Amino acid sequence: MTVQEKRASLTLRCINRATCDGCRLANDDNFHCDFSSMTDDEISRAYDVIYSSQSEIKTSDPVNSPSHYSDGKIEPIEFIEDKNLGFCLGNAVKYIARAGKKDPTKEVEDLKKARWYIDRRIYEIESAKNAVN
Repeated sequence: MTVQEKRASLTLRCINRATCDGCRLANDDNFHCDFSSMTDDEISRAYDVIYSSQSEIKTSDPVNSPSHYSDGKIEPIEFIEDKNLGFCLGNAVKYIARAGKKDPTKEVEDLKKARWYIDRRIYEIESAKNAVN
């Protein structure tokens, strides 16, 4: 991963957090969250601090990083925000990503919820198109 990609990842991660509570960088008195002014070495260090041993953080934080969303390389919210998917498609991704993981007995329910949000988005698009015509 390039330094520019690391900088973008850190910026996206931190800009979407309402608080720094629990952040591994918050414990570093010499750290500041202005990634635009950091040197390449500082970016690499910050990235390593945040993402090293990420599995330890993911399994221990049910609010900021629930285990049913953090079993992959990125969390669904990071993908949703990066792709600017909006509410309906974002929820569809969320339900697909967690299908059967939060509660194994509800895998089909999660997938039906994802389908509902996709159908809702299709309806929104078609309604907007029909309103123009």
